[in-house]
Amino acid sequence: MICDDIFVTSSGEMKLKKAVHTVRRNGRKDFLLLYVCDGICEFVLNGVKSTAKKGDVILYYPGEAQDYLFKAEPLNHNIWVHFGGKGCYG
Repeated sequence: MICDDIFVTSSGEMKLKKAVHTVRRNGRKDFLLLYVCDGICEFVLNGVKSTAKKGDVILYYPGEAQDYLFKAEPLNHNIWVHFGGKGCYG
């Protein structure tokens, strides 16, 4: 637990040698933070397609559609965290 009002529901790290595309039309009940350690991630946020590169962060809110593609080349390395709680809303 980070603090009393924010909690991590799941997290992980991926080092990918092949492309991985995730689509969640209705999002999730928690926040999703994606950190691109290396490589490229194409994503759609608020209906706009963008590209994240090394050092970039993508944040999806609860219930927000999630559509992101980690490219196979170059080798892709990312960290992701799903989190929630009352403290997330300031």
